[in-house]
Amino acid sequence: MQYILIFLAVLAVILCMNVFIFLAVRQAADKVKEQVEGRFMDELSSFDELYEQKAARLQKLKEEQELLNSNIFQKKTDHEKKTEAKAEAPVRTAGNKGFDIPVSRTANPEFFKEYRYVRDRFRVNARDLVEAVLKLPADEEMKRGNLAAKALEVLSQETAFSMSTLEGEEQLQLIGEALPEECHCLLKMYLEELETEEKQDQFCAIGFWEYLGTTKALYSGDVAVYTPDPDALAGEPVTLIQDETICEGVRVRRGSRMYDFSI
Repeated sequence: MQYILIFLAVLAVILCMNVFIFLAVRQAADKVKEQVEGRFMDELSSFDELYEQKAARLQKLKEEQELLNSNIFQKKTDHEKKTEAKAEAPVRTAGNKGFDIPVSRTANPEFFKEYRYVRDRFRVNARDLVEAVLKLPADEEMKRGNLAAKALEVLSQETAFSMSTLEGEEQLQLIGEALPEECHCLLKMYLEELETEEKQDQFCAIGFWEYLGTTKALYSGDVAVYTPDPDALAGEPVTLIQDETICEGVRVRRGSRMYDFSI
């Protein structure tokens, strides 16, 4: 009998615990449900507010677009009216010359006055300027360009390509023997551009030939004259290049330097 009572007591405790757990879980589920529903309603209200803002913005953009289209149409109409008015404008008769001159509505009379002022005072003698540039002493860069031109007379493109089949040291030795003494400085400068002496065995005559060509193009003492009228400088020992962007004067390029005497 005693064991039966103990069993019933344990059973009652277990039932109470199950009921308590069930009620606790149900209460927690109800709270979670309330929180989820509240969160959903908050998100839904935020979405409604965002939708209303976007709708208002879209309506504003539509109004701005309509206003812009209206302004464009008005501008177009005004332009057409002005064009028709210009087409119907009277012409000015040039006395007894026998022809009509249209009335200019956009020309600025001050422009011609100023241009005449510039032409009267901006007087340059292109030949004297070119001769003055030719007489300038050659700087170090121009000397280097002239040496490169002299070296290219010895090391032609065909020679460089034929040497490229040899070993790097052999190419270097042959070029050193062929170049004039004053051109050895260019070979030395080219070798210094190689990162280390170990890479000098990768010396290539074609690369040195390209280096000489670039040096000549950049620093040569050859003179080029940019002028609107090349015939005016015919006979000068320079390269004449017609430049229609120049109104008055000339531009003289010697090597990498530009002497601008133009407007």
